[in-house]
Amino acid sequence: MNKYMLLRVFFIIVSKLIAKVEISGLENVPLDKPFILASNHLTFLDSPILMLALPVQITALVARKWEKIKWARFFLNIGGAIFIHRDKIDTKALRASLKVLKEGGVLGIAPEGTRSRTGGLIQAKPGVAYLSSKISVPILPVGISGHANFESDLRNLKRFPVHVNIGKLIYLPQAELRGVYASKITSMV
Repeated sequence: MNKYMLLRVFFIIVSKLIAKVEISGLENVPLDKPFILASNHLTFLDSPILMLALPVQITALVARKWEKIKWARFFLNIGGAIFIHRDKIDTKALRASLKVLKEGGVLGIAPEGTRSRTGGLIQAKPGVAYLSSKISVPILPVGISGHANFESDLRNLKRFPVHVNIGKLIYLPQAELRGVYASKITSMV
């Protein structure tokens, strides 16, 4: 068993102690082809929740700031995370993301690019759609809810609720890119 799967088992065990996890739509997860997992992002628990909920290894795009925090970097490195600069075109992260997908892997992205402070969806960035249409891989939409106030439940020694809703695959048409941004990106692939 690889380190990722050991970490997944660890999160499954811990979740049984501190959370009530409900997963729907598992039948929509492809086990035999690459895809982009696109999920909302409410707390730092989202990545472990996705890891325990989906029976596939996920390579997540993660803000570079987490690379500087030792405990976070430890877990993220086991998970094979790709650290990304969110405020500019990060060609290194983009190349690594494309490599994961071309090699048949699963790439996890929060399309909003950051955690929502409102609890609702915020404006998405174009990365998910770009990657999906660029190399013709489907998008698996996943919504996570119920755990936004997990801290107060834990303080009160209550298991907090987590709902993971997995949607059906979305297939985008292959994109025809134009402009300076497109030529910059296309030259990397």
